[in-house]
Amino acid sequence: MTATPCAPDRPHTCLSRRALLAAGGAAAGVTLAACGDGTEAPTTGDPAAEPTTLANVSDIPVGGAIAVSSASAGDILLTQPVQGEIHAFSSICTHAGCAVEPAEGELDCPCHGSRFDLQTGAVLGGPARDPLPTVSVEVAEDGSVIG
Repeated sequence: MTATPCAPDRPHTCLSRRALLAAGGAAAGVTLAACGDGTEAPTTGDPAAEPTTLANVSDIPVGGAIAVSSASAGDILLTQPVQGEIHAFSSICTHAGCAVEPAEGELDCPCHGSRFDLQTGAVLGGPARDPLPTVSVEVAEDGSVIG
């Protein structure tokens, strides 16, 4: 970056428009580089959105999961490791931000092969090191999953 005098009568310097844009681009690059470090999953939902019905318990296979979208939490995975036990996790992989998908008895990230537990969201196999963040949902008396 090159600093040039603002005006002949002012001793301090100002950045040129080109230098300022270059600095902004570099800062954006550093910010984006931090996105995939696995410390925090990005959220895509609107926290102020009203809870809605996401699915029915009967839609979620026992020992499996389904992918749904919630206005308040974004893309999530609903799991039912055992009959009647429902859990919800962010579907964003904590390794590199890819979409995690339901798989046979677990949750898998197709990008780099991370695997997660249906019941806890814990890492079963890396490269992810952090579990999937949980998402708050509740099961209504009629069997609908609300979130």
